[in-house]
Amino acid sequence: MKKVLCNSEGVSEVAAEILIIFLIILLAGVAYVVFSGWFPLLQKTSLVAASAGVAYVPIDTTTAFPVFYVLPQAGEQFYLTGQSNIPDGAPSASFLLIAPDGSSSRTSLADVSGSGNLYGKPLYLYQDIRGGGFWVTDNMQTTNKNKYLIPLKGGNWMVKMIDDTANVVLMESTVSITGNGSLSNPLSPSTIWTNSTGQLSLTNSSGYAIPFTNNGTIPFIGPNGLPAFQFNGTGAYIQGADNPGLEFTGDMSLSLWLDPADASGPLSGSGSNWHTVVGKGLLTGGSNEIDNYQLVQMGNQMYFEWNDVGTGLHYNIVTNSIPNMQNNWNYITVTVPNGGLPSIYVNGVSQFYNVYQSNTPGVNYIGSSSSPPAGYGVQLQNVGNNILIGKQNGPPGDEFYYTGSMSQVSFYNTVLTPSQIIANNNTYQT
Repeated sequence: MKKVLCNSEGVSEVAAEILIIFLIILLAGVAYVVFSGWFPLLQKTSLVAASAGVAYVPIDTTTAFPVFYVLPQAGEQFYLTGQSNIPDGAPSASFLLIAPDGSSSRTSLADVSGSGNLYGKPLYLYQDIRGGGFWVTDNMQTTNKNKYLIPLKGGNWMVKMIDDTANVVLMESTVSITGNGSLSNPLSPSTIWTNSTGQLSLTNSSGYAIPFTNNGTIPFIGPNGLPAFQFNGTGAYIQGADNPGLEFTGDMSLSLWLDPADASGPLSGSGSNWHTVVGKGLLTGGSNEIDNYQLVQMGNQMYFEWNDVGTGLHYNIVTNSIPNMQNNWNYITVTVPNGGLPSIYVNGVSQFYNVYQSNTPGVNYIGSSSSPPAGYGVQLQNVGNNILIGKQNGPPGDEFYYTGSMSQVSFYNTVLTPSQIIANNNTYQT
């Protein structure tokens, strides 16, 4: 057998050449990702030292809402995501707010003056009803659009400043909100109907956007910037899907702004000036009607009806005539305590009403707000129907389309107090 000797020197030279080529390729790749910013962990990020806390925005002489503030105190120049004229490659940041229930929201840019270098200048983070999202501004005047503010939920919040370019946390702080989020009322509704940028949404307390369809109403911006819709009275309405956030079997409050075009006199027995505002029920004809709740404007009077699960009967209440309703904005509030007596408020004032045991006003009178029937107490019956705004869910001829404008339909799973209703009236006043 012939012995073959290996040339170890030749093998080493080949391996060394291969290793050098591999290292050149590796270094070129590293240089590419570093200089191109392709690899997130190698991207430049701002160094920011900041603190967070609570600032209070005055609503009136007795009421203030909290908003978050973040005070950048030191670090490199940074930009807020959404600012104009951010230099190419410069890092930008936004804020992540984690609520006491664990839900989270990212801020959008509302109004920031200047460009970068915001150290020593508080940034205010707030939520408003024009879409329900959180916004950031360095201008307190922006948050003074106080009728838009939504009170923050009570509890411990986590405020994080996030570098959106490198996706890293720049700072985080725990901020405590006491009470229901305001020094006094109004309360935050469990659901609220808004119209920001012409889009319809009804968002429940967990942040879920309930599907709604606009059928011919015209969105517009009403007095003082309140989003509103115009109803033509001949077929325009809004329909929403059934949702637990719209079903009430216990305490309930319903409020909205109403500007009716047909309210020159009292209700007509023929139904010619009956106009459904909002309801969750179904009329199949005659006396066969099942309503969780339904609010109707009848001439210059307000009508509220429901099916009672305790008695199995249908009831309605009708106010006296309300002056100056037609072609004027009126703040309407209905409160329904579970097992108690309902109330109807117009512009913060409680209204006298008559009580009827039927689904027709003026039929089968059984008492009044000042002299209620014995043992009378509302127990709302839940129904799985869609919710309608601007018409009744009934057969042709019984739709009772609303004519006029409407804004800020709000639902509460509690009974608003008179002082809370007045505060709401003053705060969201058109």
